[in-house]
Amino acid sequence: MKTAQGRNEPRCILIIEDREDVLGLLTMIATLEGWAVAGVKNGQDAFKAFSPSRFALALVDVNLCDGIDGIAVAQRLLLEDSALRVVMMSGKPGDEDRASRAGLGAFLAKPFAPTRIIELLQRRV
Repeated sequence: MKTAQGRNEPRCILIIEDREDVLGLLTMIATLEGWAVAGVKNGQDAFKAFSPSRFALALVDVNLCDGIDGIAVAQRLLLEDSALRVVMMSGKPGDEDRASRAGLGAFLAKPFAPTRIIELLQRRV
């Protein structure tokens, strides 16, 4: 599939989530929905896995355990690929506002139902 700019738009998703159970669930759902998945647990691994134009979508946990804030990770990824669609995730009160103030408007509140992820993936195609 091509975007309006003629760029190839892969069905690849980068999932950045430090909780293994949540990462596994998101990976399983995305895979079942036909997405190629790169799942990582921290910001450093996200930077290693990322390359511009490779991913159509990134799901990023706001609160990562490695000391790099998920918002900072998302902002850096967007600097490298402004066409990347980013959805921030958190269950912590106030994180949706922080993400919004940082210009990262798409947000997924935890806990979430698997059907919510499926809807999100289908809208982002």
